[in-house]
Amino acid sequence: MRWRSSLSVILLSFSLAGCSETAVIRSGPTGADVYVNDQLVGRTPVQYLVPRDRLEQAFQVRIEKQGYEPVATSLHTQLARGRVTGAVFTLGILAIFRSMYFIEPIFVQLEAVPSPQEERDRQLGESLRNLRALHDTGQISDQEYRRRQEELLQAK
Repeated sequence: MRWRSSLSVILLSFSLAGCSETAVIRSGPTGADVYVNDQLVGRTPVQYLVPRDRLEQAFQVRIEKQGYEPVATSLHTQLARGRVTGAVFTLGILAIFRSMYFIEPIFVQLEAVPSPQEERDRQLGESLRNLRALHDTGQISDQEYRRRQEELLQAK
């Protein structure tokens, strides 16, 4: 009977040893689609579980949201110094239950894609500033400045 309880403890230990690590992925603004290795895993904020035996594999992460530039990154694992210390003080028992590595959380600030009108306005402003600089440095006359300025504003 004693060997059965020992076997139960060993089996329980091995089942717990197969735990996973959680990768927390967030974005600003929230609600962006998160793809890990090209598979949709949810919307930010999302917790992605990585099986312990796959921690050393590469995981490519893509975060996308309508109206924002997509962002590509990857999951990075690091040695969890506190877990290593805990494993030493527990004579390795902690290492049975927890990986000695953790996954760094990811936070991505998404950049809005400028609308076509915003892009045209930005280009017009830049052209007008350049024209003004030419006039201020004496490279073009007042008459040439006004003519080119009018052309730029009419083309808008």
